[in-house]
Amino acid sequence: MPVEQRAYGNLLLSIITEIKAPILTVDGKVVGCALGVLQSDLQGVFDLLTAKDARAKGVATLLLNALDTWGIEIGVSYRYLQVKANKHPVNSDHQALGYQNCYG
Repeated sequence: MPVEQRAYGNLLLSIITEIKAPILTVDGKVVGCALGVLQSDLQGVFDLLTAKDARAKGVATLLLNALDTWGIEIGVSYRYLQVKANKHPVNSDHQALGYQNCYG
């Protein structure tokens, strides 16, 4: 197993709060996944990933909607989308769901 996978696995194992990790499949193939983490009254969304051949088809929106529904059900006050520095900032699809750039 590559060192990056081991490090990511260790990171996930170190989370001591509630998480939700929706996975979207089409015809048995994973086309997207995300990681939602609950921290006090905050819900963070991390690692929103979409397969290259499934981009611009609403996959990310479906995953964010699933995590948003979970956040509403458990009563979080705020939700945020963590975007890595080498990725694109919050785009119009994210903005339509209420996310906005806070810094960067």
